[in-house]
Amino acid sequence: EEKLFHVRLNCKEMSFDRSNDTILATGPGEIQMDNSKVQLADSDATKADFHRPCYAFIDGFDTIRWDLHAQKIVADGDEDTMRFVYVPLLDGKNEKYIYVYSQQIESSFLAGSDGKTVLKGISTDKGVNYEEWNGDKTKRLHYVNGQTLYYDTGDGDGWIKIKGTPAVSCNVDGFRTPEAFVHSVTGEIKTSLSTTPGVLTPLK
Repeated sequence: EEKLFHVRLNCKEMSFDRSNDTILATGPGEIQMDNSKVQLADSDATKADFHRPCYAFIDGFDTIRWDLHAQKIVADGDEDTMRFVYVPLLDGKNEKYIYVYSQQIESSFLAGSDGKTVLKGISTDKGVNYEEWNGDKTKRLHYVNGQTLYYDTGDGDGWIKIKGTPAVSCNVDGFRTPEAFVHSVTGEIKTSLSTTPGVLTPLK
């Protein structure tokens, strides 16, 4: 009789373990959050903190483990097909599309001030491809790949952090760098110099 979670899960099979409040889901399917009707606070105008009007979902997963008590979801799948998608809205229209491809995506949630569920953050250490497209998906704005991705709204800075390793380099639009910080609202990218041979160019 009481709605506990404002996230929708569509899948092929699902089981619920009442002893630890865990849902196990088998794909194909999609898990989605619709925050398109929320009001944008002035303090959230430059943050990708999911309190702003947006859509967010994970599709293409093979399995999902959803811990209702911890409000955490771990999705596993093929790195070429499983993706996290974030679509911020501006004046009711899709402002851009952000895609995060990985074989494992962990997402966490928290309760917003209005009682709705908002996405707290996402992370992966299983390799990542990040793509940013314009609002009508006709132009790719940025492409970043690396080993890890981390974003948490509690940091308060709005930056998505992508890092490489000696085995898996980090590349920003084709240029090597140890790590990249992507601001998904402003489109700004910050990088540090690479210690391995490559090409350096200013990023706009």
